[in-house]
Amino acid sequence: LQQIISSGINAEYGENEIFFAELPKSVKHEWCSDAAKDLTIRYSETVSEILLSLKKTEDSLAMLKRGRKSAVQSSASSDEDKIRAQLKLDVHELGSKFKSLSVENRERF
Repeated sequence: LQQIISSGINAEYGENEIFFAELPKSVKHEWCSDAAKDLTIRYSETVSEILLSLKKTEDSLAMLKRGRKSAVQSSASSDEDKIRAQLKLDVHELGSKFKSLSVENRERF
């Protein structure tokens, strides 16, 4: 995240890397917090779309498989559960990245 911010500054101000290095820590923290907030909002919207699509797919498959064996249904559910589990892991990893940048949970997005 800090690299993204730094590269954005370099694009704005040329190759003046010293600019970012000399910023006060509070400004860097504020910028990281703002970037984290924007990223979290966009990420949340994307995850919501994925989960909505997954739910629609589950509902469609349930209608098609009503007469079929439950073994087929549990396989599809297993894939859906894997997607949800991966999204949960991704959210935890994002939280860890924010924590490493000193963006804490108390900052509500």
